[in-house]
Amino acid sequence: MRPTWIEVNLGIISHNVQQIRRRVGANVKLMAVVKANAYGYGLLPVSLYLANQVDYFGVALVEEAIALRQAGIQNPILSFNCYIDQYIEAAQHDVEVAVSTVEAVAAIETACRFIDTGLKVHVEVDTGMGMTGIEPEQVLHCVELLQQIPQCKVVGLYSQLALSEYAEPDDKQLSKQIDCFKTLADCLSSIPLKHLLASPGVALCPELHYSMVRCGCILFNGASQGGSWDLRDSMTLKSHVTKVRQHLRDASLGYKPHTHPAMRVAIVPIGYGDGYNREVSSSGEVLIRGKRYPIVGDICMDKLAVEIEDDAIAVGDEVMLLGCQGQEAITLRQIAESTCKNEAIATIGFTNRIPRIYSCSV
Repeated sequence: MRPTWIEVNLGIISHNVQQIRRRVGANVKLMAVVKANAYGYGLLPVSLYLANQVDYFGVALVEEAIALRQAGIQNPILSFNCYIDQYIEAAQHDVEVAVSTVEAVAAIETACRFIDTGLKVHVEVDTGMGMTGIEPEQVLHCVELLQQIPQCKVVGLYSQLALSEYAEPDDKQLSKQIDCFKTLADCLSSIPLKHLLASPGVALCPELHYSMVRCGCILFNGASQGGSWDLRDSMTLKSHVTKVRQHLRDASLGYKPHTHPAMRVAIVPIGYGDGYNREVSSSGEVLIRGKRYPIVGDICMDKLAVEIEDDAIAVGDEVMLLGCQGQEAITLRQIAESTCKNEAIATIGFTNRIPRIYSCSV
């Protein structure tokens, strides 16, 4: 077996859930957003572990929701995307769906003629993000039409703020979005669930929790949030040295015909075929025996090289590509800042070629 693997500490994810619960209070529901294979952490292992700790699950696709149902998950599940031919299937699996366009109302009315169990929907408002959601001036009319459909029940109203933990918020735009949602939420007081905040907003806007918050990234890699709450990262990425060699002067390291000085290098069996971003070629670092070593040359599909100087590095030594070793650490934020600028993109990119190993310690 190739000595490259990911370790996911479910106990830390549970710890982060508890921290978020303390932050939002007992009266606010917690939705665990587990779309895109739970951000690369593993849809089913993570969701099954969290089923008794969270109130809702959020997914991007009806297919993801059905996978949760087939695994035995009984929590309410909201699919943020549901296409015209999926409403009946969603209802059959008791999956709640987002209504993000005016055109969806007619499709839901047609589908509900064939639904005996009823269809629960959350109406999404475009308060300013501009990617998805119903225009604010059309929301009241759409809700009225949905409430007239016998087998349709409007259980939620929500929006997505144009807000990121990687950029300073535009206070003027943010205030406009918040006011827009509040106006509609006040007008639609009969809808039981209101949710406005995703991971960045939970930390930045504690006064806007409403009846539920949607948490994705901060469940899994919360340490980058900083602040006064104790959120932690739950993933480590490890490998082993498989070869130590003397690299000759003026020879290439990797695909590109660039020459390098003479150096000792260790070969590590992980590459861009595993989702390890090539942008860290000649700029990223790994840990071996508690010391930082630079990645050199080009990251190949299945391998990378690190310069190890004259240190006593041997075949079989553990290589930490993400996580702590000794007194040093390679953080997800460090990897993201040198590549995609987004921690979620970094972990989602780790492919299923890398096996996941799960533990429950804190």
